[in-house]
Amino acid sequence: MALSGAEKTARYRARHPERISAAIHSDGHRKSCREATARWRVRNPITPKPKRLKVTVEHKRKVVREAMRRFHCKRKGFVLCIDPPSAPEDGLCKLCGKHDAHLNMDHDHATGAFRGYLCRNCNMGLGKLGDTIEGLERALTYLRGER
Repeated sequence: MALSGAEKTARYRARHPERISAAIHSDGHRKSCREATARWRVRNPITPKPKRLKVTVEHKRKVVREAMRRFHCKRKGFVLCIDPPSAPEDGLCKLCGKHDAHLNMDHDHATGAFRGYLCRNCNMGLGKLGDTIEGLERALTYLRGER
């Protein structure tokens, strides 16, 4: 007849009561462990982990916006604008001269050279005309009624 684990434990405790009482009531082993742990803690002090900076939603949006800008420029074969200056404080479009709260940065897509800050309409207009002088000349020819 096979004994279960609980029955084996009960039989062992009944046969060896001195070992069980020594293990339960002896602090010798625990004391030496505590002392060894204390010595180890002195040699290896706990250093606090550096606190992580809280990332704001604004910062995340800025990082994502910049990553998307780089991704789309690379995908379309454009060169990113090199060292753009800060936006003008007066908020005037460099092309039409109208005030706009959100000016777009215009740059040469081939060289990456900064050209100026434009309102959305002017920036899109240049883009629709191909960002080339030839495109602008064709538009002027059309507006003048020439063929």
